[in-house]
Amino acid sequence: TFVYFTRWFVTLTRGNNPRRGSNRNGSRRNPYGCKTVQGKRTSYKIIMATEMIGLSHRERMIVANVVRFHHSDFIYHGQRTDEEWLDQDSYLIVAKLTAILRLAGALDRSHKQKMKSIKAQLKENQLLLSVDTQEDITLEKGFFEVKEEFFQEVFSVDPVLKQRKTL
Repeated sequence: TFVYFTRWFVTLTRGNNPRRGSNRNGSRRNPYGCKTVQGKRTSYKIIMATEMIGLSHRERMIVANVVRFHHSDFIYHGQRTDEEWLDQDSYLIVAKLTAILRLAGALDRSHKQKMKSIKAQLKENQLLLSVDTQEDITLEKGFFEVKEEFFQEVFSVDPVLKQRKTL
C-alpha cells in the first residue's frame, strides 16, 4: 500500500510525468491537489476542506470566499452558475468583508506597520481615515487608491486616506 500511496502522491504533486514536475498545462499541484499557480483557489479549497470548530458550512464558505476574493477579481452574484454558491445574504456579507479586507491590506502593504493609529469618521458619503505616522506611506496610498473603487462600489461610501504626521 505504501507504493500505491507514493505513486499517488508523486502524481498529485508532480503531475502525470514525474520527470516534468508539472501536469499538461504546466501548473504544479501541492499535496492538497490544488494548483499552486492559482493561489486564490488553493486557499479556498484548503479552507473548504478543513472542518473548523464553531463555524457552520455556510460560515466556512463565507470565510473561504473572502480569502479567495481578497487577491482575485470579485465574481458577482449573477455570474456564478455553481449549485453550491452562496445565497444573496451571504453573498453581500462576502462582498462587504472583502472590501474591508482589501482596504485594510492596502494600509499595511509594506508589512512594516507604519501606521501608529487610525481614526475613522463618516461624513456624508465619505469615510475619512486619518492615520498617525512619521513614515513615508506613498506605497500604501497607491494601493489604497486601487482598492478604494471596490469599497465605494460595495458600501456607496468613498474612503479617503489622510496622513497626520505625529512627533
